Amino acid sequence: MKHPLPWRPATLILAAFAILLLTAPQAFSANQQPAETSLAETASIDSPNDEPAGDEPAGTVRDEIIVSAQAAEAPRRRVGSSVTVLERDEIEARRAVSVAELLRTVPGVEVARTGPPGGNTSVFVRGGNSSHTLVLVDGVRVNSPAVGAYDFSSLSTDDVQRIEVVRGPQSALYGSEAMGGVISIHTRRGTGGELSGGASAEVGTEDSRRFATSWRGGGERADWSFAASHRAFDGVSSASEAAGNDEEDPFSNTTAAGLLGFAFAGDGRAEVSVRYLDSDTGLDGFAFGVGPVDDPNYELDRQAVYANLRFEKPVTERWTQHLRVGTAREDLAASDPDTPFQAFSTDTVVTDAVLRSDLVLLRGGEGAGSTDSSSTGTGNTGTGNSDTLSLGAGWEERRGEAAGSFDETVEVTSAFAENRFAWRDRLFLTTGVRYDDHSAFGSETTWRGTASWLAGGARFHGSYGTGFKAPTFNELYFPGFGNPALEAETSEGWDLGVELAGSGAAGTPGAWAADVTWFDNDYENLIGFDFTTFRADNISDARARGVESWLTVPLAAGLDTRVNYTWTDSQDRASGDPLPRRPEHRAAVTALWDPAGRWDASLALVAVADRVDSDGSELDDYQRLDLTAGYAVSDPLTVYLRIDNALDDDSAEIAGYTTPGAVVSLGVRYGL
Repeated sequence: MKHPLPWRPATLILAAFAILLLTAPQAFSANQQPAETSLAETASIDSPNDEPAGDEPAGTVRDEIIVSAQAAEAPRRRVGSSVTVLERDEIEARRAVSVAELLRTVPGVEVARTGPPGGNTSVFVRGGNSSHTLVLVDGVRVNSPAVGAYDFSSLSTDDVQRIEVVRGPQSALYGSEAMGGVISIHTRRGTGGELSGGASAEVGTEDSRRFATSWRGGGERADWSFAASHRAFDGVSSASEAAGNDEEDPFSNTTAAGLLGFAFAGDGRAEVSVRYLDSDTGLDGFAFGVGPVDDPNYELDRQAVYANLRFEKPVTERWTQHLRVGTAREDLAASDPDTPFQAFSTDTVVTDAVLRSDLVLLRGGEGAGSTDSSSTGTGNTGTGNSDTLSLGAGWEERRGEAAGSFDETVEVTSAFAENRFAWRDRLFLTTGVRYDDHSAFGSETTWRGTASWLAGGARFHGSYGTGFKAPTFNELYFPGFGNPALEAETSEGWDLGVELAGSGAAGTPGAWAADVTWFDNDYENLIGFDFTTFRADNISDARARGVESWLTVPLAAGLDTRVNYTWTDSQDRASGDPLPRRPEHRAAVTALWDPAGRWDASLALVAVADRVDSDGSELDDYQRLDLTAGYAVSDPLTVYLRIDNALDDDSAEIAGYTTPGAVVSLGVRYGL
């Protein structure tokens, strides 16, 4: 059903966008140095080795360090790609328990879940398929080689330090799956000094509950962090309750994550990180002509381990060597004693290794200027020009076994190069190329170029690149459907935007920042079901274009607010219809309130309008409001209230599945 309010869901957030613009007219005065915004997404992590050049006003744009948009980390002003960063401060302020709920408020990102928590959770970036977004956990590729996409249903925020969402084709750096963008999750590092940590517990409606603990520490040469949690949600049917389904489908998830880092050989660093998850989800069946229906004994068990080992060592002042080895294993087992044909078992393992060298070709002190700052300290101060070249090679093995269907292995070898050039610390150009050789379908060469230009208090940024996605195991080998002759899906995309920043003291409305970006992506050779051959084939082309915009304004001391709106025009070129489950209008408001004193609160509001399903039928418009409030009883003890879907909007995210109404949770936190 449509939302009962007399206006379209997106109107509420668009109105909020206008209100924020009106609240800070003084913010648009030019040629003054803006302070950092304190919202978690825009909190600066300024590099000590990057300083403004000439008469350029310092800090005219946000300048946090971006890790995943280039081969080497760099301040935002040097990055031409569109990137959103969610830091630990925001994760804690919103008391978010899942990464998917955080991603709902990111520009250009749509999240769709089949039913209550535990249901399959897909993420679409800029209108691409869910399999067109590469998901990394500490650099480890976690997309399923069986289906291509990643299911976010069990990915919790335990020990997550930051989430970076890079939009646009990124295959020139990351290879397959990075056609529409990259979502990179980074594990929290330990801190030096005394041991810190604590525990929390909460209970709520729909028989929901969660227990968590987190600890971290370290010294001068080593650091570590560890977190674990258990979450359960039992009170809702997965199949639509509005259609008469009332059997409760429980979900439980246990997560453990940790990272150990240490220094070696003077200025070298090594890290090992591991994330383990084990979830059990109650599923429902499907009746043709009806849709999802109750199935009381259908269950899915999911176990996954993501492990990463990374080394970084400056060899000389101009040469830094990097090595990363990672693996992601996932085992899925569905059982149903009442309907045996629904049972399945799929085990997948992805193992990869990447070797990269960063070479400083031009640096400060040579009449040239500054170069990239890195965590190893190889950056150099100065003003003017700089040039850094990254060269790398990779190897990847993908294994997949589906009981009674296939047991296959493919290998991918790759080589890549990226050059990062800066002119007078105002114009930053990045070019990259990558060659991938896939043992099943052949080779692909992808490339990318980006630019970021600081001019007159504004930052103009843009990118142009190509991408590809290798056929999945299901598409290649599944009996009765797979086609070993498939080619890779490919994409070509560009974006162009401008970022502005106001002036004013930190935490005041003058310290605003805003961005508007136009994007355009073309997808070719998409794999679908060919009704003439009754198997998978490269039969589809698609297009997605639109505008992403965001504005962040500290409305008052301790109150930071961010608003974003995305318009997406997507089309299946064969049918002319919009792509399924990609909304035309999507808007979000996030507010974090943390004044001096004992109280804190947060708000996250998302509105989605104009979507169609895979059969072309209209999907519900919906809006979701999540609220939290906390009170510090004492220095280590806080009690808090969280209300998910506070508007009690039961509009279906996906047709035939239940969207839980308002869920109220009461919790206590000690020491975290």
